[in-house]
Amino acid sequence: MAVTLYSAPLTMDAFNRAVTIAVTALVFLTSLAVGGSAFLFESEFPMHWPLIPCALIGPVILVICLLYAPRAVVLTDKAVLVQRYVSEVRIELSSIRNAEALARFSGVTLRKWGVGGFFGNYGDFWNREIGSFALYATRNSDLVLLRTEGKPVILTPADSEAFLQALRPLLQRD
Repeated sequence: MAVTLYSAPLTMDAFNRAVTIAVTALVFLTSLAVGGSAFLFESEFPMHWPLIPCALIGPVILVICLLYAPRAVVLTDKAVLVQRYVSEVRIELSSIRNAEALARFSGVTLRKWGVGGFFGNYGDFWNREIGSFALYATRNSDLVLLRTEGKPVILTPADSEAFLQALRPLLQRD
């Protein structure tokens, strides 16, 4: 049984919170307008039924984004876990070669696949200094870079320093 050494929720910074609120409001207002128009203009537009699935696409995508958004970082004596509603990302300690703090991203960071700002930033990204990496973040600062045998991973634990202090002794014992 794994022993938990560090656990903290991933809380959004002001920017990610504002983007999430704005996108959520826009999606629901648009869905309400499209779905409502299907019924308001039913007599003038007899083929109104295609508008109903169109009205549901936005909220469905919103829910999927929420389900895959990072919620917490847990460090056990065996792995680093990124908890999400539908699944958890597991990074074995044996695969981590190095862990370091980053104040923020330097240069241009491109999203290859994932979400940027809506319930956080998560997915596959690319940066000139780091290369291709997996990102599970809810803030744009106080990052932790885990260099693994595979693709690097960037996290934003609530207290980056405390997370690194708990993690580094585990990396030295291997």
